[in-house]
Amino acid sequence: MDSMAFPISSSFPECYLTTIPLEILHHIAVDLVDFTPVGPPFQLVPLMQTCSALNSRLSPGRNPSLYGTVFQRKLDFGAAERRIGQPTPAQQALWGWRAFQAMSLFKRGDVRCCSDAALLEACRMGVMLMLDDDGKNLRQMLLWARADVFAQRLVMQRLYERSEENNGWPLETPLIAYALQLMWLLTSEESLRSEPEAVRVQVQQLLLPYIYAPFRYPTTPYPPNHYIIPPLLPSPLHVPTTIQTAHGLYPLYPPPIATPFTFHNGEELSISPPLPAFTARLLYLSRAEVNPLAIPPHLDRTRADRLARGLTDISPVREDLEEFDWGHIARPPLGTGLRTREGVRKAHPEWNGLEWADPFYTAAGKYPERPPAQTFPGFTIPEPIPRWVGKAELWDDEEKSRNWDMDLARMRAWADLDAGKSRKAFEGGVYELGSAEGLWVGRVLMTGPFELQALAENPIHPPHGALSVELLNGYPQFSYMRMRELHGLHGEATPPPLPRDATIEAEREGDNEQGEEDEDEGEGEEEVEEEEEEEEEPFALGPLSAHDGMNNAWFAGDRRPRVLPPTARQCPGTVRLEVHNVLSVGVYRVNRRFGGRWKDGTRLGNDAPPPVPGASHAVPTAGYAHDVTTCSRCKDDRAFEDMIRLAMGEPGANVHALLEKGRVRGRCNGVKEIVIMGETDAAHGAAFNHYVLEGRIRPADGLFLGLRRSKTEITHGTTLFWGYFTGKETLAGNWRVGGTDPGAPAWEGTFVWGRRGD
Repeated sequence: MDSMAFPISSSFPECYLTTIPLEILHHIAVDLVDFTPVGPPFQLVPLMQTCSALNSRLSPGRNPSLYGTVFQRKLDFGAAERRIGQPTPAQQALWGWRAFQAMSLFKRGDVRCCSDAALLEACRMGVMLMLDDDGKNLRQMLLWARADVFAQRLVMQRLYERSEENNGWPLETPLIAYALQLMWLLTSEESLRSEPEAVRVQVQQLLLPYIYAPFRYPTTPYPPNHYIIPPLLPSPLHVPTTIQTAHGLYPLYPPPIATPFTFHNGEELSISPPLPAFTARLLYLSRAEVNPLAIPPHLDRTRADRLARGLTDISPVREDLEEFDWGHIARPPLGTGLRTREGVRKAHPEWNGLEWADPFYTAAGKYPERPPAQTFPGFTIPEPIPRWVGKAELWDDEEKSRNWDMDLARMRAWADLDAGKSRKAFEGGVYELGSAEGLWVGRVLMTGPFELQALAENPIHPPHGALSVELLNGYPQFSYMRMRELHGLHGEATPPPLPRDATIEAEREGDNEQGEEDEDEGEGEEEVEEEEEEEEEPFALGPLSAHDGMNNAWFAGDRRPRVLPPTARQCPGTVRLEVHNVLSVGVYRVNRRFGGRWKDGTRLGNDAPPPVPGASHAVPTAGYAHDVTTCSRCKDDRAFEDMIRLAMGEPGANVHALLEKGRVRGRCNGVKEIVIMGETDAAHGAAFNHYVLEGRIRPADGLFLGLRRSKTEITHGTTLFWGYFTGKETLAGNWRVGGTDPGAPAWEGTFVWGRRGD
């Protein structure tokens, strides 16, 4: 029997797969992962379990290039290459593991499964994935991780957590700030319409403190009392002046919520999310738009019908309200979502529709329709104007991540400002030129002034359910504004003094008769010369001026700026501005180079040209020609070029990293000052009043501040609007009645404007 036994080998036969060259094995592993693009690369697990030798060859430590390629197929890296530079394969692999670790937490769906630090890291990672999204990240977040469900659950269950420590009001923590931002970035028209009405009402109820308590919850880390931030103070020992109110100090200087974050290339930088009140405005108004407007049945159908009855007063007709309801205000970041309005599932071009191969990921059911409009028993509702039936189209951009370049730059700027670092004008892309151009439509959420005052005088949060729109006598006011940008350049020479136009002199004499004193011509000329020497602040806002001229939209003096008539020696495409006590602040370039996709149309935009695919706010390769000797950014560019030249002569210097950093920095565009001028179109003014607006953009973080005035009704007073442009389609922030003390609370509220995209 022993002689018949088989010989026992001392080792197992070699696995056939280990004889395959590593490059071919690499392609096999990548093709295997490509069969299931959604989810982590779990297909590699059986392959790696074949034998220990193969496991070693495919391990992340031994083969980082494999996992860099795998995660390039599953995630978007184009935005990272554009913003911070090309990460190495090992860095891409590490980023991919971090991303799917965060998404695994989302997939579990338990908002109390781990520590707050782990939740914060996951939410922060989810926000970065959506800011980088060009199609892949979104599908991973929705189809595999169901991050939208997790974010909404986190907000609904933990928004009021530990509120008993804050007199019942929600706390402004980094976790809540990132959770709200993630919830907004995952919002689509489909998700809004699919949301049960009870849930939608509950979400809006939870967000009410952020919407209707501006005396407690700011939307900007530095209030609009400052044009220059960090604020210029007489000495480092001084702090901005505040007063004590029932809800704390005012103006509002919220505590920093910046936290360090490791980016794709391994660089650790501090970033600060938008404050909860800012994102809450977008979430609240997007849900308010789900239901159609309740249009009173007694209104005339068109403006012509109203004029035929001899009525010429300012009042909307049905067509005006139908047009308003047709457009988008808080435009959903994801558009229609992963399906078209016809219910067709959108396939990623690199995945060939394989993301929908698993029935578990298949979106079931018909695309949700908009709820029906309110009916009025006893009244016959006329058919709507065909032009305004339904809702405006929502387009998918080819590089969606470009829409969020400005938002990410602002998050980095806020962190620097919180740390006391000074920043140059519009450094890092905190404001993209052309963002304000076009026709804007929005809602201004009004409250009763006495009801708001009663809420502000009580430091205790109202009982559960008692805080409501009805309690505050709240109602929406509709608003239209067509805005254009004027760009002031470094070294732009002020033209020599010219004879004053007769009409301007007449206006000046009329102003003097009303008690407004103007300085003589010689003093004006001296001030012009001083302004030419001071490149950083053309409007001469001194460091100790009252709140940096906030009540006049950061303009010098107390009178609105105006455009001077063109002269024979004036270059085409330029305008000259005049403000109070400053004869001329120089020549400003009319924005024609940095345009968006939206073009000006005629009445109601009926014959506005269609959008150009892929042409949404493209970043130009070069800016304006300007005087580089007076431009601080150009001086930095030259210093950086000198650094590269020195590095080329030093052995061991990482010249490639410096060149990559220089590519990401880009070139200076020459802009040191941005002025916004706006006016309501005649057709919209006939319905909602005729307004004009002047404003500026804060250089440090891109904050917009505008002063709106009525062209016809002096009794309407003035209104200040300030906020940030987000996603290049929306402007959100606060409004405040003008002419009041900026250092004290006043009648204030919420507004959201959306760019018309027809």
